[in-house]
Amino acid sequence: MKKYITIKVYDAHNNFQKSWENFEFDRFSKEINGGLGACVIILGEKFDYAGSDLQINNEVQIFVTDKETIDSDNNEILIYSGYISQIEREAINERIKITLLGYYTKLAQDIYKNGRTTTIVESTQDVGLMFRNLMIRYCAETSNPKLNWTQSSVYLTTTTGTYTFEMMTWRESINKILSMSPDNWFWYVNASNLVSFSPKASASYVFKYHSFIFGKHFRNIKAVTSIEKVKNSLLFWNSIVGEGEIYKLYSDAESIIKHDRRTEKMTDRRVGDEATADKIGAFFVNKHKIPAVSVEVEIIDSNLADDNKLRGYDIESIEPGDICNFYGFNETLSDIFQENMMITKVDYKLDKAIITVEPMGSGIVTRQEHIATNVDQLATNGAPTTYTT
Repeated sequence: MKKYITIKVYDAHNNFQKSWENFEFDRFSKEINGGLGACVIILGEKFDYAGSDLQINNEVQIFVTDKETIDSDNNEILIYSGYISQIEREAINERIKITLLGYYTKLAQDIYKNGRTTTIVESTQDVGLMFRNLMIRYCAETSNPKLNWTQSSVYLTTTTGTYTFEMMTWRESINKILSMSPDNWFWYVNASNLVSFSPKASASYVFKYHSFIFGKHFRNIKAVTSIEKVKNSLLFWNSIVGEGEIYKLYSDAESIIKHDRRTEKMTDRRVGDEATADKIGAFFVNKHKIPAVSVEVEIIDSNLADDNKLRGYDIESIEPGDICNFYGFNETLSDIFQENMMITKVDYKLDKAIITVEPMGSGIVTRQEHIATNVDQLATNGAPTTYTT
């Protein structure tokens, strides 16, 4: 069956404007500890087109109809929801290039606050409850919040922390909450703008599983193992000297023996007690102590498979955070293709999805912005002379 794409446009307040029929659409990505990335659409209108649908901050929803959705109630599935962030007009080519961004990006646009108060203190609080409290404030403080959440999408962790969120954006605060969480937790915003905060698959949590067979669902694969981002030691300081001082080294002896000592520095005066610092230190070292194993697999869409052998897969069903296994390989590759690998990123195209996976417990994605780059967080002047372990 041929795959059909439908694009519907709403203004910033959910009023329907138009369905786009003449367009070119290529790809977008979606990733854990984030959401849907940039999506570029070439609109088949003249250079000077000025309809109400073509306005900055309008909402754009992209739907797919194919053989997997044909029996569904609406005969289509939502694969992307975002807002128009940029409109580029080219007179010589008579085209309009539109850039969309997923709504999770709006978490970086404003400060975590309660009214005019920009210092939020969480004392000995379940980390999951910190996340819920943040989302309650986000929905209350945002004039037109698109993001939504439920208690069943934001789990409690049974791990507590003490932290002062001070002049931090919503996204900086979420990433800090993540750093206080138990190992293998992540957050994600899907196409329906549902915010989730949960652990990677375990016996206590139900996740979608995929089985991919070489020669049936995919042919092309790329695997990279790298030591470049290994950090097996974290030197943490809370910017206090004397009473209340926390100046501590967290490390993994086995990783240091294998890969030499590779130390990261972190300074954060907002950490309220040593127990919270211990959680941050353990989370960081556990995530970064082993070489990154990045596996990219090109999954062919089932609607466009080229022969009976390569049948393809329902690529719209693949989401970051899902778990997958690969079959049809020699057992000598078991160090790369481990059981129950986690999908951390999906690059979606109409005919295929390029997925990035990592072994459970690995930390490819979370190596990114683990701390904000504010001067007061990174300053080390006046640090104590001796750390503890």
